Parts: sequence; structure tokens; C-alpha cells
Amino acid sequence: MNHLQHLYQKYKNTRHLQWNIEEFILLLEFFPAMMVIMSDGIYDEEEKVYVNKLSQNMSLFLAQDDIRLYSSEDMQEKFKNELEYLANNIDDWKDEFLVVLHEHLQIHPQNKTLINDLIHLIAQVSQSVSNAEQSMIHYISERLAL
Repeated sequence: MNHLQHLYQKYKNTRHLQWNIEEFILLLEFFPAMMVIMSDGIYDEEEKVYVNKLSQNMSLFLAQDDIRLYSSEDMQEKFKNELEYLANNIDDWKDEFLVVLHEHLQIHPQNKTLINDLIHLIAQVSQSVSNAEQSMIHYISERLAL
């Protein structure tokens, strides 16, 4: 079993999810944006708005690939629940997610652009990019070789 499959099974079992691998990969690829959202270490109303927007984009992205088994609203709610879980447990998953995502991007380097665009876009949604967000973007870029 490769690292992606192992993490997928571990996460699925931990969270008791009935997700397919494509849905998990999308969560994995959007995880760096969640790290930027949580760069100040606080999950408050502002972050909830960003998580909601991120989950909307994730469900739309998945719908484009036509691999979903649920309605777009159902998928958005599923992604939102997982993003909120990750926001509250980011330190528990960060290292494994980044290692596996780095490996995944070596096989699918075309996805680096999406992740790079996402982390910069999510930081720019607020009035200005904070020092914490800038540091997190740099950290992510280094870890994932973006």
C-alpha cells in the first residue's frame, strides 16, 4: 500500500467516512489553503466564512470532474465538516498530509499551480496578507516544492 492509500484509509477510518479516493485527494490538495486560513491559530467567525467558501469551491471543483455521488450541496457540507475538523486538529494531520501531498505532486506536478494559486488567493481574501499568512505560504511552498 502506498503512502496515499495508507493516509486515505487512516483518515477514512478515523473519521468514519464513506469517501472515495478522489474526494480524499481533493481534500488533500485543498489542505494547504486550510493551513493558510488557520495560520493565526484561531478558528473564529472569519475563518468559518473562509471555510464555507473553500468548501463551496471544493464541491464545484469535484462537480466539474463529474465523479461525485452526491449533490453539490451534500458535497459542500461534507467538505465543510472535514475542513472544520482539520481546522481544530490541524497539528494532528499536518505532517502526514504534507508528506503525502508532496509525493502526490511529484506524480501530478500539474496540480502545483492549483495549490499555489489557492494559498495565495485565500491569503488575499482578507484586507491584506498578514505576516502569519506570508510565513505559512512560504512554509507550504518549501515543503511542497511549489
